[in-house]
This record gives sequence, C-alpha cells and structure tokens, in this order.
Amino acid sequence: MSLSKAKEKRIKRLHSKKLRYADGLFIAEGNKLVSDLMSVGFIPEELFVINETDAHLFPQAERIELAERKRITTLDNPAGALAVFQMPKEKTIEDVQSSCLVLFGVQDPGNLGTIIRTAAWFGHKQILLLNGCVDPFNPKAIQASMGALAFIDVIQGEAKDLQRLQAKNFVCYLADMDGEDAFVVDWPEKWLMVLGSEGQGLNGLEVDGIKIAIPRFTQRGPESLNVAVAASVLMTLQAKKMRP
Repeated sequence: MSLSKAKEKRIKRLHSKKLRYADGLFIAEGNKLVSDLMSVGFIPEELFVINETDAHLFPQAERIELAERKRITTLDNPAGALAVFQMPKEKTIEDVQSSCLVLFGVQDPGNLGTIIRTAAWFGHKQILLLNGCVDPFNPKAIQASMGALAFIDVIQGEAKDLQRLQAKNFVCYLADMDGEDAFVVDWPEKWLMVLGSEGQGLNGLEVDGIKIAIPRFTQRGPESLNVAVAASVLMTLQAKKMRP
C-alpha cells in the first residue's frame, strides 16, 4: 500500500515544533519505543511498518515502502515502526504537587530525553522545564526518553514559577560547581533540584536557593559533568538519603 500525499504532508508537519503543538501530535519511531507507548495506553493515530516482520508485531499498521518511510522519518537510519501519537494533556505549574527535577536552558534533546527517562526510573511523577529547554516532544528527545513520557508529567514553565513554588514551601537546590557537597545534603519533604544548560549552567536564572555540587575525587580530569550524568548522580544521592 502506498503512502498518500495527505498523510505524508500531515506527518512531515510534525518535524516542526510549532506545528507539533498546533496539531497536538508527536512522532515515535522504533519497535520497542512504539510498543512501550502503546502498552501504557497511547493509541496511535497513524502507524506504519515497512516489512513483514514488523507487520506481525503491529498487525493494525499500514504497510509502506522504505522510500516512503524515508520521506517521513526523523532518523538518519529508520528502522521498525513509525507511529503518530497525541500529546498528553498539558499540565501547568499549578499541577506541581511533589518534589521534582527542574531544568533550565537544557538544549540538547538527547540529554533531555535521558534525564526524563532517568527521572521516571527513580519514580518521579513530574519534571519541570523552564526557559530555553528543548521541546520534550522533539523526535530525538522522544527517542532518548524511550517511552518515559508515559510515566512522568513534563511541565513547561518559566523561571518566575520557581518563586511561586518556593512560596508553597518547596526548598530549591541549585546544581553549581561552587556549591556544598551533595553527598551530605539532608533533603526536606518538598524540594526542587535545579540543573542548568550544558554550556551556561544556571547563568541568567535569578532565584534564591541552596547551591549543591558533586565533589571531584581528583584534581585532574574533565572540567564538568554532562548535565544528564549530573542529574543521574544527584537523583541517586537523593534517593539514597530518603531510602528507609
């Protein structure tokens, strides 16, 4: 079966952030990613496969040719199923009720997807994205998150929202290389863990908070950690402190 021009146009629209949000749809590619999203209740609006093996995995899918798939893919080397899903219902800052990770200006979609996936692994129910963060429904972020968007609410807000949360007794911890040792932090009941961009850190974020840092174990080596790695370490330390 050939891919209609109308469907091709509709799917290619979703390569654009502006048009993704206008349509309320996003693309997911790869058998495991598509299967994981479907297994937790995401229902594909469109579903395509290119070979018999994948057709057995997704019997409801539309079979198209490889050349057609290449025209709608977001990947360099497309493989497995391609699905179009509805975005989850949008949440706002008023929906933040529990402690969570906060990202400011994280622009690399791979890093963002990895952080979302790790936060979901640690059981976080929400993650807050502030000014300058890459779109969580960017195809590369979706790939890196590996279906974690099914388990965690990604809330997009602004820097001023942190002050509103602090007024609700959230304690704000700021990841900063000059901060106190993160290994000895005593985490309160309600906290926000704020990490900045890959290149600028938290420069430009005007908010009061407690600076914390992952200590070096040697004077030699790289200047800083990748933001996704730093987030993973900090979430591990927090989980260890809170574990009974």
